[in-house]
Amino acid sequence: IMTAYRQSALACAAAMVDGPRRPRDLKAVTPIAPKILQHNVYGWFARVDRGLYDLTDAGRASLVRWPQASHDESRHAILNAPAT
Repeated sequence: IMTAYRQSALACAAAMVDGPRRPRDLKAVTPIAPKILQHNVYGWFARVDRGLYDLTDAGRASLVRWPQASHDESRHAILNAPAT
């Protein structure tokens, strides 16, 4: 059993696999993305600059441990959609 919070954190981590992201950019994945990144409950995210976060080694490991929860294609597609 997995909590909704962990699922949201995994979705954020999956969206960040290609590099650092801003919390506002991850709101399309989950509305609580800023809270997840700032509180960093699982130690998966690191602040690399003001308003910019990247995955830690623990974050990358979480994507290996829970691959099915982190590959929600619809959420990933939202992040890769062209900005309007």
